[in-house]
Amino acid sequence: MNILFNFSTLKAGGGQNVALNFLHCFIERRLFEHYESCSYLVASGSAIATYLSEQVGSEYIFTVSSNPLKRLVDELVCTRTFIRQQHIDIIYSYFGYGLFPKKILQVTGSAVSNIYFPEINFWEGFSGLELWKHKLVDKYRRLSVMRSAGVVFETELLEQRCRELFKPKGLLITIRPSIFVPQQEAEFVFPKELAALKKGLFLCGWQKNKQVMLIPEIAACLKQRGVPFMFVLTAAQDNSPMHQQFVKKVEELQVNEYVYMPGTIGKSMLPSLYRQIDFVFLLSKLESFSNNIIEAWTYHKPLIASDEAWTHSICGESAIYVNRNNPECIADCIALCLKKETEVNAAVEAGKKLLTSYPTIEERTDQELSFIEQVYAQSH
Repeated sequence: MNILFNFSTLKAGGGQNVALNFLHCFIERRLFEHYESCSYLVASGSAIATYLSEQVGSEYIFTVSSNPLKRLVDELVCTRTFIRQQHIDIIYSYFGYGLFPKKILQVTGSAVSNIYFPEINFWEGFSGLELWKHKLVDKYRRLSVMRSAGVVFETELLEQRCRELFKPKGLLITIRPSIFVPQQEAEFVFPKELAALKKGLFLCGWQKNKQVMLIPEIAACLKQRGVPFMFVLTAAQDNSPMHQQFVKKVEELQVNEYVYMPGTIGKSMLPSLYRQIDFVFLLSKLESFSNNIIEAWTYHKPLIASDEAWTHSICGESAIYVNRNNPECIADCIALCLKKETEVNAAVEAGKKLLTSYPTIEERTDQELSFIEQVYAQSH
């Protein structure tokens, strides 16, 4: 069997980290030896492209544009010769769906949760061309699920919703996420004046879904109550529109002393960072899964999460739930958690217990490869 691993949609963030975990395991354990050949499709300039260029012969790597529209053109036109040359039998698109010849089997990872919850107005606040663009992409994603020979989900809830809504013909499987703890750590150092403060971590970028724009309002509520606290936001200081709006809001509400923005954090620094914070925040309206959850469990930190069906289905009693739209409610929760250690510790213990039901990276990698083989076997 000749496999093409498609990582072309992954350029940054949690998805790229998950794929790198898979690749490290796949290559270090020499699992590629089990197949006739393994080829790789990567985005230009990505960490995945860099890693593979050091590990794999260039004849097995095909690079496409990191620009989404140009990438689609590359998939439609340029990759076909490479697929033919490599005699590809099956493609594993790690997240997303590629525009490859229909005769080639394609297994896809589906981590876009909003298409499985049409009752939730996920694109609330968007309008005009931007809203139309998001809805068009969602339509493409729904068609992708229907056309895939196999689909991999991260939670049982998403698999169940997919079966109910789309009744796809391909095979479906839930493979739970795993966590990668770096062997070589780098130290993350907070400024000395912040060392003694209680801290809450928003480990994310400039995403509206993460509710980061509510941080200044929560901080203002805590300041009004006289509760010292520090929000640590790892979004890039890139001068993007959301970055500018956020900084403006912090200044308008005069809560600069409540917000610390160190910028993007490298994977090797995560253990050190997690050891120094007191709470992990996950205020998303909807997600397939989030590394924030499994990292909170791993580093034994209390998780303050949105009071939504998807978080309850994953976290159970391991999270402290809040109304994600109410800054006063969230501020009250923080103030209460700072006083009531018993309830907070109970959530942490529940997280440690849940973590034992999740696979190691080796186990997850084996499950993914086994599923690819199952899809291939069924078609032959």
